Amino acid sequence: MPQPLRIALLLFVAVAIIGIILALLWRGLRRSDEPARLIFKWVLTLVIVGWVIYEARRAQGAGRLGVLLYVALPSAVVMIFVWGRTIGEAVARPFANLFSGGSEEPDPQPLYSISESLRRRGKFREAIYAIQEQLNKFPNDFTGQMALAEIQAENLNDLAAAEIAIHRLCEKTHSAAHIVFALNSLADWQLKYAQDTEAAGKTLEKIIELLPNTEFERRAAHRIAHLADSNALVKGREPETIVMKPGVEYLGLLKDQSHLARKEKGAEEQAQELVTHLDAHPLDHEARERLAVIYAQEYGRLDFATEQLEQLIALPGESPKHVARWLNLLADLQVQVTNRTELAEETLRRIIDLFPTHSVAQMAEERIGVLGLELKRYEKTSVVKFNPTQTG
Repeated sequence: MPQPLRIALLLFVAVAIIGIILALLWRGLRRSDEPARLIFKWVLTLVIVGWVIYEARRAQGAGRLGVLLYVALPSAVVMIFVWGRTIGEAVARPFANLFSGGSEEPDPQPLYSISESLRRRGKFREAIYAIQEQLNKFPNDFTGQMALAEIQAENLNDLAAAEIAIHRLCEKTHSAAHIVFALNSLADWQLKYAQDTEAAGKTLEKIIELLPNTEFERRAAHRIAHLADSNALVKGREPETIVMKPGVEYLGLLKDQSHLARKEKGAEEQAQELVTHLDAHPLDHEARERLAVIYAQEYGRLDFATEQLEQLIALPGESPKHVARWLNLLADLQVQVTNRTELAEETLRRIIDLFPTHSVAQMAEERIGVLGLELKRYEKTSVVKFNPTQTG
């Protein structure tokens, strides 16, 4: 190897070793509870090692034994006193960490105990300041942002400020579940404190806009479909006035009282209401299920019922639990209308094909085995009357 290359290699190795030593020393200094004392140990160690090396190189012949007895051994004793405890702690640390969890500092987290205490004592402004202090350190913390909006809406009756806080929260990189929770909370406040169904509906529509083709979208659409109007909410907060109608005179003398019974909506009227409702809210699962049942049970139109349920089954991103429930409902209607099990068995096998590793597949397999017993529930039983006068 050429001499210049050898010198360069030695310099590189020396620099690398010195760098590693300095890195270890710096790491130890940062983790030490007494950095000044640690620096003193390093300096003392450097002096002792240098002295021993100097005496060893200077001694010759029998003088080397004197260096061993009068220099090296006393220096070793001093080094034991200086570094013995540190070395012992280093050896025992892995075993102690098994019980203590180690000496690593935990990740910094926001603390809201002060703000919660202030809120319980009715000091809402001070609680907001405490939350904002934590948010300055952790600006993307969801818990703090929601706590700030809750105080503004529930304690300060400032829905406008709470709405601004929620919409700012939705603009940040939070998970879909967090965004949905925040917007649903805002809709709850708008209904509870302002009785404003229009504003609540717009808030829920924000979920549909941000998370299309998801289960969150369908839940939001279902909730929008069942929002009461503002007048109904206002009336619900006021004592209800019950108007008593005059009763029927001589009720006990009436032979036929059927005309007094409360008239229920007919199947045709219910179906028409559901169709109109679904035109406005096509993602309302509950209404579409009810319409399918009416088509099958009241009109015997299994084809119409199947069409309604297939629309639900075909929804993208729906959970296996919901799809299996709709297929099971379709199987129920197929057994009721046809009094046969072939169609129902095909429907249940669709569950097995769609979700072979899910628990719903096992439940479908078990139900296929007892379809014959289910069919007996819908069979008309013949009543045999016994006439005691006609005896053999």
